[in-house]
Amino acid sequence: MTLINVIKLILLFLFLFSCISENKNLNLSKDIKTLSSENLKSNKKDVFKNEIVLDTFLKTKDSNYFLNLSNSSYSDSIISFCNCQKDIKNNIIKIQIKSGIPTKSELNNFKSSDKKGNRIFQLLGLNRFKRVKGQFKFLTFTLKDKNALNIELYSKSTEKDYNDSDFDSMLIKKYKLTISTFDYTIASNIIGEFDLRLPKEFGYFKNDTILSGSFNCNNSLIKTKEYLKNWNIEEWNEKRNSNVGFKIKK
Repeated sequence: MTLINVIKLILLFLFLFSCISENKNLNLSKDIKTLSSENLKSNKKDVFKNEIVLDTFLKTKDSNYFLNLSNSSYSDSIISFCNCQKDIKNNIIKIQIKSGIPTKSELNNFKSSDKKGNRIFQLLGLNRFKRVKGQFKFLTFTLKDKNALNIELYSKSTEKDYNDSDFDSMLIKKYKLTISTFDYTIASNIIGEFDLRLPKEFGYFKNDTILSGSFNCNNSLIKTKEYLKNWNIEEWNEKRNSNVGFKIKK
């Protein structure tokens, strides 16, 4: 074999080797892109991670009296109040945030500016001359030690607003909670903030599945799911008004 042929053979070998290396690099690059896109998809799904965080520096806020609703593009707030019931023996606290909105038929017919007619005042008995009408909401947390045992939203309406029923409930599985203490012995020490993702609409406006707010506990009994299912709002209202000597104005 002549020297020229040897040189040609070496150059051919180098050329072939470089092509193989280049192909390997191209495949590797493709694999990296594929993995990256898979990771992005995975991370996108896991953006909202459940957590309960301890913050001993939490303080009472004015926002304790509001629930904040959003669908990412629009936000609004409604008045709310909080009751808490503790179980010292088992270190359990039940936190119930009460609020109210107009019935579905009212919401469909009202102008957006009229929707502020919040129904929580009726629930609290602050309108003794008016008949109660609306959807009442009870956001209920059950916490034990550092865990959320249960988070549910109960809805009770004066009309059959929920698939031909006046009662509805939803289990909330996506949550972020910040709380001042994990010791539930003294209710007044329990202050917190929450950020929730609801599995379906709250019902105040379209796609309002983002719910946030804060709470400041007290000692009071909360309404159970069973009680609210069977709660006859009209009878309750008539009894309440008759007890204080007022006649309901129809």
